[in-house]
Amino acid sequence: VTGAYAQAFGDANIAKGTNAIAYGYNNTVDGTTKNYRDRTFDNESDAATLQTGSWNSNSVAIGSKNTALGSSALAVGNEAKAKMSETIAIGHEAKLTKLGALQSVLVQQLPMYVL
Repeated sequence: VTGAYAQAFGDANIAKGTNAIAYGYNNTVDGTTKNYRDRTFDNESDAATLQTGSWNSNSVAIGSKNTALGSSALAVGNEAKAKMSETIAIGHEAKLTKLGALQSVLVQQLPMYVL
């Protein structure tokens, strides 16, 4: 655990960055040195939207073997991967690595329960 107010609960978690939180088993919360900005026109290339810098705060991983990279990324479930700032991956092996709109959310294979 490194970074101001970073916290890890459970086993084998890595929490790096300001306000980073890892809860469960074998989760990784870390910063990144690249990010993508919003596209300014349709079909703008990924290379044109790539930004370099330092994003490493306020990310959270909950569950087991999840990865949340960048700032304000959220990964919940089992092996969910939110690999850039302001992204959310929820579910079993959900993966989100590029941004195509202002905010991207991927929810994959979530069971529905009715009580």
